[in-house]
Amino acid sequence: MKIGNYTCGDLELFFGQYHEDFLSILDYFDSHNIVRRIWDKEPTVWKNDEDSRRNILNSLGWLNVVEEMKDRADDLKAFAKEIKSRGFTKILHMGMGGSSLAPEVIAKRFAPVLNDSGYPELMILDSTNPEAIKNIEDSVDLRKTIFIVASKSGSTTETDCFYSYFFSKLENEVGGEAGSQFIAITDPDSKLEEIARERRFRRCFLNFRDIGGRYSALSYFGMVPAALAGINVKTFLENAKETADRNKPEVSTNQNPGAILGLFMGILATRGRDKVTFISPPEMEPLGDWLEQLIAESIGKEGKSIVPIANEKSGSPEVYGTDRQFVWFSNDGDKDAETLVEKLIDNGHPVVKIHVGDAYSLASEFYRWEMATAVAGAVMGINPFDQPNVQESKDITKEVLEDYSTSGSLSREPVSFEANGIEVIAQTNAMELTTALREFLFSRREGDYLALMAFINPSAENTGLLQEVRHHIRDEYRIATTLGFGPRFLHSTGQMHKGGADNGLFIQITGDEPVDLEIPGKGFGFKTLINAQAAGDYRALVRHNRRILKFHLKGDVSAKIKELLDVVKGL
Repeated sequence: MKIGNYTCGDLELFFGQYHEDFLSILDYFDSHNIVRRIWDKEPTVWKNDEDSRRNILNSLGWLNVVEEMKDRADDLKAFAKEIKSRGFTKILHMGMGGSSLAPEVIAKRFAPVLNDSGYPELMILDSTNPEAIKNIEDSVDLRKTIFIVASKSGSTTETDCFYSYFFSKLENEVGGEAGSQFIAITDPDSKLEEIARERRFRRCFLNFRDIGGRYSALSYFGMVPAALAGINVKTFLENAKETADRNKPEVSTNQNPGAILGLFMGILATRGRDKVTFISPPEMEPLGDWLEQLIAESIGKEGKSIVPIANEKSGSPEVYGTDRQFVWFSNDGDKDAETLVEKLIDNGHPVVKIHVGDAYSLASEFYRWEMATAVAGAVMGINPFDQPNVQESKDITKEVLEDYSTSGSLSREPVSFEANGIEVIAQTNAMELTTALREFLFSRREGDYLALMAFINPSAENTGLLQEVRHHIRDEYRIATTLGFGPRFLHSTGQMHKGGADNGLFIQITGDEPVDLEIPGKGFGFKTLINAQAAGDYRALVRHNRRILKFHLKGDVSAKIKELLDVVKGL
């Protein structure tokens, strides 16, 4: 393997033509004491207006959270042993975005370690698709399941609906004892804290007010489910502390791994290399989903973006444009990945190499990337702690649901044409799928990316088929691609889609739902909810004049995706 232009601990950086740009921004950060000012919680690192100052001052608790949580590790360990001793076999963690992504990464990364631990299995629910919810319900014994309800605000619509559904189900089985199988993680004085008290939840963990959702992996939001699944959170947090110590202002900026990574990402994004593409061995692929939210929701605003490209199958160097930067998680065992990376470097693409440690080193990556994202925001002049466009889709979804409660039906966008059970909604004169899709893709510009946004069951089959779709489009049109399932991505890349740079092509996919599940006390079911969320996001994108094409799949959704795949292969 070639020697990098710059080394910082376990980071090795290859800059191509951007070495001098990096050294210049490094010198600026060093001479202006930016890292120390971050630790001093100085808002002017990012912004100087009053609204931003208030938001930033209330968003930097993640800097010191490791020390705070280390003092709570013994309590979490004891609580986990108590749950284990009661014979529970499953933990169903219900949340969205920052409340669910870290637990999901932890569950997947530690799965080989935890399989025979005797602790309950950690499962994640963050889809409002009724078929997906029913599949999870059928896979658990309600009486032997611990339910975690996780929401910073305590009023997240999806999480509240998950709670209402499963609490009612369990209450029908065990009556007034249902609350003893529920745990809440939320901020103090939230609606969820009140519910936990009224319904006599087993525990209610009150998190730190000054930590935003996507920066909460090392707080109660990540550590409670980790502990209950059998992970030694003390060891986990020790790994995080080692990295946190290397990111402190006492360490020179040129040896600060979080700052160096953030400078790399930020300066390259300002030079048009705004697609940070992850090359990962299988054990690190789950981290991509967490990174996707952290980066996209933090940096995708004010007409600027760093677009995270996660879970995109590696291709030959010629399929990548000059808008890419690469992060290679190296385990020193994947010779194919090493060969690809060498070719990318030879072709002038900037690359960061990060050596992969054991499962517990995941904690180090959480902290490293939180710092890196904060630094990248400073480079680009963006407040990385707010999410001004996330509320937009929620507000429109609320309007759609209010109309539904009055009329009894959901309003729909006009259908341009239908072909073989696939409805097409687009500004087009085309009357066949191939023409409409080709016309849409021909509207791409240099530096664009394609986002597939699927409000359907995120099953393994559907995921695999849509992965094929995105890779065929990437290879044919040389465009970066993302794949997200709704409503999950609304709490992740959704901010970037609407608030970031206007360099996205958006394909929304919805489908006929074979089942519906009523949500107690809501007046609608999950089928109505997910369709309203899709409508809300579609209309929000239209309001921002984004380029969007919608397919509604009638009948068998998987079969219709296969038809779309055949169309894509024929382009």
